[in-house]
Amino acid sequence: MEHNDDILTWRGVLQLAQNGNPAPPRRMEISDAQWQVHLTPEQFYVTRQHGTERAHSSDMCTLFQPGRYSCVCCGTELFDASTKFDSQSGWPSFTQTVAPMSSPTPPTTATV
Repeated sequence: MEHNDDILTWRGVLQLAQNGNPAPPRRMEISDAQWQVHLTPEQFYVTRQHGTERAHSSDMCTLFQPGRYSCVCCGTELFDASTKFDSQSGWPSFTQTVAPMSSPTPPTTATV
């Protein structure tokens, strides 16, 4: 069986829970007023104010075309459509990020 270093293992999940996510590949430092010019009100709420969309409200849940999903703020590629699956959670779900730890999730303080 081939080993793939890009696949997040349970050990990797535990390390993230203890240490938090590594720094993102790029970070944009602009004011809220500037973000509001570039983002829709819903995008601003979700990305800058830690909001969330209602479950099952996004067309992205049923979109299964080839391609890559990128951050609406900085353009970093996050997910490849080939790793997308229907979790029936109401939000798009993926088994892997494009690059290890490229997901813009804030560091966690959970204990495992």
